[in-house]
Amino acid sequence: MTQQVTVYRWDDVGAPQVVDGRPSEYIEIFKKCLVEGYGTKQPLGWTIAEESTAPLFIAFQNDTASGGTGGTLMLDAPSNAPTDPLKIQSALDFASQGSFSRAGFYFAIDAGSTNPDYTAKNWVIIGTATAFYMYAFTPFRANQNYQQTTYSPSFFAGDLHSLIPNDPGRFTAFTGERDNLQTRWSGTLNYKLVDASPGVLMKLYPADGGETTVLMTTSSIFGIYCGNGDSSLYSAEPEITTLCPLYVVAEGSYSNAPTMNNVVSPYCRALLPGFFVSGQVGYRNVGYQPFTKAIDNQQYMQVPAGNSNRNSGLWINMEQW
Repeated sequence: MTQQVTVYRWDDVGAPQVVDGRPSEYIEIFKKCLVEGYGTKQPLGWTIAEESTAPLFIAFQNDTASGGTGGTLMLDAPSNAPTDPLKIQSALDFASQGSFSRAGFYFAIDAGSTNPDYTAKNWVIIGTATAFYMYAFTPFRANQNYQQTTYSPSFFAGDLHSLIPNDPGRFTAFTGERDNLQTRWSGTLNYKLVDASPGVLMKLYPADGGETTVLMTTSSIFGIYCGNGDSSLYSAEPEITTLCPLYVVAEGSYSNAPTMNNVVSPYCRALLPGFFVSGQVGYRNVGYQPFTKAIDNQQYMQVPAGNSNRNSGLWINMEQW
């Protein structure tokens, strides 16, 4: 079922702001975008399952009335100083803080720096009632369409577009780090998808409600990479004529994958909602981010590279998933 996409940005009228880079400021952004809305923008329609302020904790659930699983996204922080990490983790089963099961890998985001020029305060959330993508960048990198090894928090959370009908195990959250609270430029989702071989990104539970997970990564018809290193294309501004969905597949070789014919945890499990890889690359040198472009009469945002030596071929649809 196609869902309407809403785009939220730090420069919207009435948008919540990152000032000092505290975890509570990022939590407020998620609350406004997912649940409460701001200015003239309506929220995505998620709900809050539990919330506390001491210590900081909030659990969001996506909208079952819109076809969502009701999966839970948990955010917590033991302290609220500038640049303290905000821990993020998904769970298929949630009762209360500290009481959940069938969880995904945990990871963290933070502001990166207390220096205002290097604080990740320019945030963007693109999402629906069942899933969203978040990234933030620093004012120092606002005039270029790549991060150049500056930390830029980015992650996906929500329901994948499963290839299994009514798949109850399709809710997840992931970035480039797994089961640690380290934040670094080479551990962001942008870097893992555009600049590097992604490796294991998430673990998914079987569609029969079981607990045996399969480690998953992403791939397209172009392979595992969503970026190109040809420096002669940095200033290219081609028309995008080919867009390929980004598939969620089991990590490891297709030639000997043990889950190939598994009906509840197949090798190819899902599509990553809204994400597409293009057959052409360029726009690295456009001089600003986020860069958006009309492709086949719909607006897309180019996902910026994490380093300075890649042309991103990764795009997110800003209209429908």
